[in-house]
Amino acid sequence: MFSTAIRQKTKRINLWLLAAGLAMLAALAAAPAAAKSPKAPKPPSNTPNKNQTKFEIGFLQKQIDFHQRGIALAMWIDAQTTGTQTTDTETSFTELRLFVSDFLIREQNEQATMLAWLQTWYGITYIPKSMSIGDAVGGMMKTRTDLQFISGALGALMGYESNELAQMKQVVKANTKKMYHMELKTFATDILIINQDDIMLFKDWKRTLAMMAAAGY
Repeated sequence: MFSTAIRQKTKRINLWLLAAGLAMLAALAAAPAAAKSPKAPKPPSNTPNKNQTKFEIGFLQKQIDFHQRGIALAMWIDAQTTGTQTTDTETSFTELRLFVSDFLIREQNEQATMLAWLQTWYGITYIPKSMSIGDAVGGMMKTRTDLQFISGALGALMGYESNELAQMKQVVKANTKKMYHMELKTFATDILIINQDDIMLFKDWKRTLAMMAAAGY
């Protein structure tokens, strides 16, 4: 009789545990699913990706070589306007040399900046392609007079800066998917502004040289 009472009590306990377990399962099923935690945003990469690397290295190397042409042209104009015989041409050429000298220094500084970026960002020691004066001036070397030589070189510089403007505009428009170092965008923006002013001055100097040639200098 004692064992029967124990068995009945145990049965009641088991039934109670079963009922409690079922109630708990029902409550869990009715409870709303826990909201998933939003994924943390992916931190920005601290190194350029393959496409950014290709774009930046290509741009820098191309511009370094391109600047070599501007440097060669400016040095040639400086040499051609030194040691003129008349006072009038010497005065005009002194002003032109000052303008070209400023242009030359700026081109050399821009080239040095790009060489440093290649080395710092990508570990590339780049040597600019050499360029002779003949390569820089091209067909302009076939002209006959000194003034035509100089005017032709100024025309070549004007074309050089127009080409550079087009290349810099591509950099200014580039987004972060294409370009990693935003210093390049600032660099290109500054060159755009300066080159536009230079082109106007080159045109003025070509007009001045044309008037000097017409006057028989």
